[in-house]
Amino acid sequence: MSTFANAHTHSLVLDTVPKAPPTPPPEVDDRKELNRDEAADENEKIYALLLTLKPPLDKNAARIALKSLENSQIVSLNFAGTAKDDEAEILGKALQGRLLVALYAEALDMLLQEARDADAEAEWWSDLARSWQSVAWYLVQTFPERLKRCFETIVRELRSHHIPVQLNSFSPKTIRSLFPSGLLHPSALTASFFPHISRQTHSLFTSPLELARQECIIRKTKLEVLRNSRAEALGHLFKLKRSIASELQAPSTQIGLGSYPTRIRKLLGDTNASETDVLQGLSILAFQRLPQHASTHTAQFSSLCRPSRLTRLWPRLVVIPPVTLLLFRYIYRSRESLHETAVQAADTVRGFWFGYVVEPVRGILDTVRTGGEDGPRIVSMEGVKADLESLERMALDLSKDKLGYTPSQLEALSEQVRHGDLTPVLKVYEQDIKSPIRSVVTGSLVRSLLIQVQKAKVDLDQALTGIDKLLKSQELTFGFVGVAPALGILYATIGFLRNVLFGSRGKNRYGNRRWRECAWTSIRRVERVLISKELYPDAAQSIPPLTLGLLLISVSHLRTYAETCLPPLSRLREGFLEDVADLEDLEFGRDEKRMVVDRMWRSWGVTLGWTNMAALRKSALPGP
Repeated sequence: MSTFANAHTHSLVLDTVPKAPPTPPPEVDDRKELNRDEAADENEKIYALLLTLKPPLDKNAARIALKSLENSQIVSLNFAGTAKDDEAEILGKALQGRLLVALYAEALDMLLQEARDADAEAEWWSDLARSWQSVAWYLVQTFPERLKRCFETIVRELRSHHIPVQLNSFSPKTIRSLFPSGLLHPSALTASFFPHISRQTHSLFTSPLELARQECIIRKTKLEVLRNSRAEALGHLFKLKRSIASELQAPSTQIGLGSYPTRIRKLLGDTNASETDVLQGLSILAFQRLPQHASTHTAQFSSLCRPSRLTRLWPRLVVIPPVTLLLFRYIYRSRESLHETAVQAADTVRGFWFGYVVEPVRGILDTVRTGGEDGPRIVSMEGVKADLESLERMALDLSKDKLGYTPSQLEALSEQVRHGDLTPVLKVYEQDIKSPIRSVVTGSLVRSLLIQVQKAKVDLDQALTGIDKLLKSQELTFGFVGVAPALGILYATIGFLRNVLFGSRGKNRYGNRRWRECAWTSIRRVERVLISKELYPDAAQSIPPLTLGLLLISVSHLRTYAETCLPPLSRLREGFLEDVADLEDLEFGRDEKRMVVDRMWRSWGVTLGWTNMAALRKSALPGP
């Protein structure tokens, strides 16, 4: 049984749990004591059968229990209403109820699955008819089958005209004479390619693509009719739960379950069903009506469902082997160049990995580890210090020779030079420049000029030291900027390979895009069913059976999505299934269910991606 049927009938199973009977008074008659022992043995047999029907219910266990009842003698004692044993009556009704609930759940499950299958196939044909490319591919896929029907039609027509079936009998002249066609009436030969046009009173010339598209639309329409039929029966059967529950909760002396097998048989299409006793009705339902309904539905459904997988795959099976062979021959002839290309590609990948990923990352780690002190510099600190000390000595020597500074004055001048102040040297230079020629020959003009050149060198070194510190402070930033493009390329490549090899696994927490789109479509259909005026001709009435059946189809998709894609034992899954149970609840009317739908959009829309699914949804083409 599906989880939908088990969830819907769980309360009914609880209603069939037998209650303890009152304790009988002591008896002294030996014959009564013997009868009591025999009844106890038979009650134990009933109780043993009852234990085989534990939830979740199993249809095979129900049939085994029914067979056991038919082959035993306990039926006349406990089911005919002649027994006076309270325990026998309680166990008898409990077993009747448990068998009825099991078959009721099986009928629910069968109708729901049939409606879901018809709905899925109708959606497939609808998707197919929306794309001319898909219609053309469908025409190619089904061409051998259409050609076979055409050949059979020609052979049948030749035999009906007593023409021998020979190769020359398939000439165009013979075929035109056998299958005359007018402008408004298609020939039998054309109808063998497209059977649906044989039911049309007139037919103008249309392209094969349009005829194939009409065929898809006709099948979709028939499947929707079949789905609505099963959905309406499902709605009636779903509403039957209330009366079954009230009957199971009635006193054990009032056994009135005999009408329910007949009602279920009528909902399954048995128009000639008549009321019988409980056991016979359950037996007919289990061994006749349910199998007959399944076979009837299979016959109706098989002629409308999509072509077989082999039919859809044969063009690829025909094309792929020769293409593979040609590709293999090309690769074998070009194996040397391909080997060289592969070697170059491997070298390129290796160079990219070590040159643009490993080494830059290693440099960043070294920078973090050493603080950037061990890296290359524009100027060395030792060179700057040596130039500054040389400038200081030159300025002190000039001041002592030309200005006659005392040791204290020389010490003060040394401090000034360290701070970049060369005022005494500039004063000497100002005096020498008044008579430059004499100062060049006998004075200190050249000496003061060289001191200023040394001062310029020291200033340049100090400026480069500042630039060096700035670069060192931003070395980590430059390292990340340099490695970022390589890491971006690496991330994109790994993501592409993961999607190719593993699909969307791990990308979406709550199911892949197909599952989430299915859930979005289902919740949208639920809301559409609840607000449709066609399905609610009277706003004051309760939910009609057809509307309820269509609602249950979409809700079952939501339950399957939750049980398949949402994390087990999580609040998300528990809350989602609670909302699904509210949509299935018979006690909730139209307005209450619409409030539940609003709550689901509000609670799960963002988390499950429903809010942007309409923008992301592409036209889904049918698969192979």
